[in-house]
Amino acid sequence: MEKQTLDPRLHEQIINAAKLFYRKEQGENISVAEGMVALTDILENQFNAVSDVYIYEAGFSSTATDLKNTLLHAITSVITFDYNNKNLTYLQDLILASDDHKSDITLDFLLKIGTYHEKFRQPVLNFVGSQLQHFSKNKLNLTAFYLTKAYKQDHIVSSMLQQTQELYHENFGDPDQQQEKEVIKESNKPHPLEEFQRILLQQQENANKSINQELCDDILKTAKIIEGTKDKSNPKEIVDNLRERFKNEDLNQVVNLFIYYQSFLSTNEEPLPLPSQLCIAIGKLFNYENLHYTASKVYSDDEIEGGSALSFLGYLAIHEQHTPYVLNFIKENFKGFSNNKKTECVFQLKETLPENEIAKQIIKDSGITKYELVFSTEEDSTSIPITFKKDNFVNEYDNTKQSFQNPKPNIQVSKTKLPWWKFWSKNN
Repeated sequence: MEKQTLDPRLHEQIINAAKLFYRKEQGENISVAEGMVALTDILENQFNAVSDVYIYEAGFSSTATDLKNTLLHAITSVITFDYNNKNLTYLQDLILASDDHKSDITLDFLLKIGTYHEKFRQPVLNFVGSQLQHFSKNKLNLTAFYLTKAYKQDHIVSSMLQQTQELYHENFGDPDQQQEKEVIKESNKPHPLEEFQRILLQQQENANKSINQELCDDILKTAKIIEGTKDKSNPKEIVDNLRERFKNEDLNQVVNLFIYYQSFLSTNEEPLPLPSQLCIAIGKLFNYENLHYTASKVYSDDEIEGGSALSFLGYLAIHEQHTPYVLNFIKENFKGFSNNKKTECVFQLKETLPENEIAKQIIKDSGITKYELVFSTEEDSTSIPITFKKDNFVNEYDNTKQSFQNPKPNIQVSKTKLPWWKFWSKNN
């Protein structure tokens, strides 16, 4: 890959920002604000050109190693956060266009994006799973490395890793092993891609069993009505009618529905889909037991389910009557949250309760200043309750209210706007 193929102005812009970051890393007392502005000012229509810069620097440039590593980390952690599906498709097309060093570097970049940003994890895994049988020896080795060392182990990752290893031995093992595998391949053994797709379908089928389908459909239909209405004042009446519909239902079901919607409807462009927002609106009806049930879900063995539950609890705090319970739960149990949950919780509090003094204190005490999630087999994702007891349904709601100053948050549910601050741990 030649340097002449890059956008020279964009390349220089990223290099100069990386130099500032590198000097800061070396302990110089300088501000990196100019560098951050340079990166965050890059326009969406330049993102594919940014990918070209990454690929060139990662595999073809003569830039000094330390500076290069800083530059690559800056691109992956800051700029790619704003990538969309078209930018991922651009990388996927480069991977499939040829089987050479550039293609391998691009696959490495794509796999890395999936580890840096949770919202891209599933799209990246979907692509890799669909192409495993076409991957070269290098690509299978690269995939196995990331699945083993960088991606949090679950059924999907474990199954894909096993398929990667099997494909490697089938295609690149010694002749005796290869002949043996060919015999097995002729049997009725499922194709790796079919097995991967089966797991995805099974995951959704299991999720469907945990929700009330009738209530799920009611929320989805309401969301479609709101999206199709032209009357700006009408949605409030529609939401009020939906709350009325749920008054005589088991409201714990709303928690399960929120988790379901976040798992299967959330996208890069819409991280908080309208059905999830409607669950938050219905949550205004929650009593102590419903809040307690939501909190108990935070400690699910499934990290995605636990993260969604904590997120839902955070959004419920926008209803003034729930703010004391939510803040008390977070304050008392924050120490036991996994590192990812701590980060997500802090930045959600910044957005939902920016003026609340208790929320401010939680944020300050956390010491978290950057939005950075880590997905690795070496990272403990377990959350442990500190004062929270799953079986304790004693209503301490009134006592909690007396301990907190009730803010007056805006109770209008809106889409989240995730922060771009992903890179520096130190306050600048």
